[in-house]
Amino acid sequence: KVDPLQLTAKKSYEEVVRMGLFSFRGLVLEIQQNVDKQPILMDRILAENRVFVQAREAEAGIGASENDSNEGSGVDKTISQLLFEAISTLNRVKKQLKQGRKFYDDVMPRLDTLKQQVADISVRLTVQRCEYEDKLHQEESERKDAAMAASLSSGNGTS
Repeated sequence: KVDPLQLTAKKSYEEVVRMGLFSFRGLVLEIQQNVDKQPILMDRILAENRVFVQAREAEAGIGASENDSNEGSGVDKTISQLLFEAISTLNRVKKQLKQGRKFYDDVMPRLDTLKQQVADISVRLTVQRCEYEDKLHQEESERKDAAMAASLSSGNGTS
């Protein structure tokens, strides 16, 4: 025989679990959208960096041939110093971009794992809360049943 109280409790567990998961749905969706955008953005940055480096290297080749023909000029030294500083800066930025990409590639799987752990904990806590509420309801029901049985037995004893 199927107990309707147990069916209701099971349905309320499922409903609470669904509600618990639904409460995180917006946050999970927002995080997932940002995660999905990041590789595309990183690839664009790296592609633009490659184009920039190629242009810089092409200009550096042209500048070197011009400097050879105008040796001894103070302007050439200043330009070459500025170019050297710019190239150093660009190389540093390129190195930082590579390090950033490596960091990103290392962090994203960990964030995905943490996101899954949060979802699992949320479900577990929701189930525990439901079990606790059911236990309280069951104890209350047993207490009422015991009081009813006591009143019936005292009522039957006096009649």
